[in-house]
Amino acid sequence: MRILEFLAAAGIATLSFTTSPAVWAQTATQKSTVAIEWYQPTQEAPTRKDRRKVIVSGKTTPGTEVRVATPEITVMDDKNHIETLKADDVFPEKKVRADKRGIFELSLDLPMKTVLLPLTAQNGRTTRSYQINFKVDNRSVKLLNTKAQNSPYRRRLWGFWAGLGFNYLAYSQTTSIPSDLSFRSFDGPSIFLKIWRSFGPEFSLQATYNRAPGLTSSSSAVTVQQGSYSWTYFAADLSYLRHNWKFRYRKYFTEMGLLGGVQYHEVPFLTRSSTTDPHVASVATDNIVMATLGGEWLIHYDRYWLFETFLRYQYPVSSSPQFEIDPTVAFDGSVGIIYKYRPDFRFGVFWYGQYQDYNFKNHNDVYFSAQGQPASISGSQYLFYSNLEVRLGWEFD
Repeated sequence: MRILEFLAAAGIATLSFTTSPAVWAQTATQKSTVAIEWYQPTQEAPTRKDRRKVIVSGKTTPGTEVRVATPEITVMDDKNHIETLKADDVFPEKKVRADKRGIFELSLDLPMKTVLLPLTAQNGRTTRSYQINFKVDNRSVKLLNTKAQNSPYRRRLWGFWAGLGFNYLAYSQTTSIPSDLSFRSFDGPSIFLKIWRSFGPEFSLQATYNRAPGLTSSSSAVTVQQGSYSWTYFAADLSYLRHNWKFRYRKYFTEMGLLGGVQYHEVPFLTRSSTTDPHVASVATDNIVMATLGGEWLIHYDRYWLFETFLRYQYPVSSSPQFEIDPTVAFDGSVGIIYKYRPDFRFGVFWYGQYQDYNFKNHNDVYFSAQGQPASISGSQYLFYSNLEVRLGWEFD
C-alpha cells in the first residue's frame, strides 16, 4: 500500500506486473514488442556522502535504446516525504544502447531513498514505457513488488573452475652435504580446480587444488635415483571486498579487498637416498601448513572482461616428516584475464607464482646415519615456482 500511495501522490499511474520474473508490464494503452528482462540492480561505491552508484541492467533486443522517460525522477524518504530530482543529474549519459547480446546497463547516482524510475525503450519505431521502483540504502538496492534474477555478468552465487597449464620450478638447497643439490624443471600438465561461494557483494569462500608435476635428472655432482615429483597444494580462503574500497576510475569499476586463509603443501625436497654413496639423491616431499594473508584487486573493464590479481604472504606454521621449518620469507600471487563469453561460462588465462625461502633443521640424513655420524642436519631451501594456465569457469546462482 505504501508504494501505491507514493505513486498516487506523485501523480503517476501505477503499473501491473507480468508473471514472468523481472519483466515489468507496459500500460494497458500501449502496444509494443520491445520486451525487457530486468536484472536485480546492484550498487557500486558511493559517489558522495548522500548518493550511491546504482547499476540498473537488463536484456532486450540488441540495439534497443533505453533512457529515462521524464525530465525529473520522483523519490521518497522513510518519512514519506516526496521530492523530485533532475534526470540529467541522476543519469548524465541520458541514454544507453543494448549491445549485440542485448545487454544494457544504466549507471545512476541516487540518494538513499525509495526511487520511482520511469524508463523508455525504443527500437526503430517501436517504443515501450517501463516503471521500476526500488529502495536504495547504504549498501544495497532492493526491487519493490517484483522478483528479478541477478545479472549473469555480475558476481554470481557459485563458481566452479578447472584449468590446465605448464609450470617451471627453480630449486636450490644448501646444507653441510658437500654437493650441489639444485635443479630446474619445466613440465606439465599442471591441474587446477576451484570452487567458491559468495555471501553477498563483500564476502566469499573459496577452496583450490593445484597439482604441478616436475622432473629432474642427474648432474655431474649428483646421481638422481628418483627424479619425478608433484608439488601439490590445497588452499581455503576467505575473501573480503570491502564496500568503501570499491570505486570507479573513468569507466572501469574497481574492487579491492583482503584475502586470507590456510594452505597445505606437499613440496619437493632433495635428500640423499643411498647409505653407501654420498652423491646419490632422490626427490622426496615434505608437508608444510601455511597461514596466508594478502590483498586482491579486480578491475572490470566492461561487463564481459575482468582483470583479477592477488598477492598473499605465506607463513609456515608446521612441517613434517622431512624436517622442521624456520621461515624466512614466502609469498604467492596471481594475475589473470577473464572473458565472460556466455552468461554462465567464463574463459581465463592466468599466471600463478610462488616464492619460498626458508631454513630447515632436524633432517635425518640416511648416509650419515649409516656411517655412524650425527644424522641430523640443517640447511636452507629456496623454491621459485611459475605456472601459466588456461582455465574454464562455470558460475551460476
